[in-house]
Amino acid sequence: WLYREMSLCQLCRIKIKTTSEDSSTCTDDIFLDDYCCNCAKENGWIHYDKIGCGHCKKRIEQQKEIAGMSLSDVKNLFKSMQLPKAAEGVDSGGIDGKTLLDLYHDASLHELFVAPSPDGLGLTQIQFKGRFMSEMKRRVGPPVHPSSS
Repeated sequence: WLYREMSLCQLCRIKIKTTSEDSSTCTDDIFLDDYCCNCAKENGWIHYDKIGCGHCKKRIEQQKEIAGMSLSDVKNLFKSMQLPKAAEGVDSGGIDGKTLLDLYHDASLHELFVAPSPDGLGLTQIQFKGRFMSEMKRRVGPPVHPSSS
């Protein structure tokens, strides 16, 4: 293992830093072939439970939590992000937590966040890129198939 100050995960492109208060980063201080703890685990790293960083573990837990959300919970999530207008689109689209994560992780579907209700969630580009995407990155990490947003 080699010590390094900062790099990007080869797979999810999350920042890997030796120390950080930012929960959207990985804070392992060992060289894992430039993988964050979560991607290293997905690729067979057996020491995740023992020495994987808390930030990566927290993001996995939050993904599980969001995936289990009901439609009502997703509406409340948007309200907690100060995006109450999206609640209409959540209702009309029947967006539960798993669907929300699927939309978030597939960049080709990001247009649905800014399409008006009932075809989308009705966010403005500023709300989508500035608030929603930054909050989701903080909570669950970057999209699996990121766009240029």
